[in-house]
Amino acid sequence: MIDTKDNDLEIAADSQIVTYLVEANEAKYDPDLDASLLKPERKEAFRIALRYRIWLLPTVYNEVKAIKDMNRLLQHTSFLNVMLGRTNLNNPFLKQRIDKRSKEFFQYHPKENDCRILAEAEMLGIKIFLTFDDDFQKRLESHTRIKLLKPSQFVIPPGTSLKFKPAGDNPKSVQNWWK
Repeated sequence: MIDTKDNDLEIAADSQIVTYLVEANEAKYDPDLDASLLKPERKEAFRIALRYRIWLLPTVYNEVKAIKDMNRLLQHTSFLNVMLGRTNLNNPFLKQRIDKRSKEFFQYHPKENDCRILAEAEMLGIKIFLTFDDDFQKRLESHTRIKLLKPSQFVIPPGTSLKFKPAGDNPKSVQNWWK
């Protein structure tokens, strides 16, 4: 079992969760007004990101950079530059190991990028990977040492301190839902 009391826990997320983080970070976002089935995922992803460092894997970054809508791309990249830790896996030896592991995952899950993302996460020693992709989770969780969770499945222990806090001029600073 993974101790989520550890604020230095290594966590990464897929591009879908990154989008949920960006949406929850919008000034106008209020979970009380969110009627979507994704509300728990947006809310918990944001709460997790304030308490733990979430690493941005290279393939996830490339998926975000491929967003065609310029406004959405700008929202994502400005959030990424502030809130998520960037990683570099350009070492040829690491790339070779990632390629090999990705091919191993591919026999269980037919999406190449998903397999590569999980292989990158393993190379970085990630303990928890946040995703809302049921197929990804079901097909790959028994083939990796990483815990694959939806944000709503991640339990933040009471009293876990904040690593980040919305600045005083940020509308989130006066809201309580993320605390």
